[in-house]
Amino acid sequence: MVPRAATCRAASWPPQPEIPAPPPELEPETPPEFPPPLPETQPELAPEIPPPLPEVPPPPEPEFP
Repeated sequence: MVPRAATCRAASWPPQPEIPAPPPELEPETPPEFPPPLPETQPELAPEIPPPLPEVPPPPEPEFP
C-alpha cells in the first residue's frame, strides 16, 4: 500500500525549483487602461464644416476708357 503522503507529493515530482518572482522594477506601476483614454480633441465628433472664410469683396472690374 502506498501511504497517503506519498500520493499527495506525486503531483509535484520531480521537485521543481522555485521560480523567483520578477523584481518589482519590471512590473508596470499602473495597469494599462482599457479602453485607452481618448485625446482631448476627438476628430470623429468634431463637425466636418470648415471654418467660415472671411468675406472678401470681389476685385473691382477695370474700367476701359
